[in-house]
Formats: sequence, structure tokens, C-alpha cells
Amino acid sequence: MKFAPIQDEELLIKIAELHKMHELIQLAAKQFSLSS
Repeated sequence: MKFAPIQDEELLIKIAELHKMHELIQLAAKQFSLSS
């Protein structure tokens, strides 16, 4: 697979942010299921 160095940089940043959001959501879901 080839990546365009500059054009895909914004996309990679968005993907990284989505991964962080996903992890936070999973953590919140775990805490919610534990507390309920």
C-alpha cells in the first residue's frame, strides 16, 4: 500500500482521533456496566 505523504496526513490524524474517541467510549462503557 502506498500513502501520499502530505494529503493523507490529515486523514491519519482524523483516524487517530477516532481511535482515541473509541477507546474513551469503551472505557466509559466498562465503567458504566460496572457501576450499574
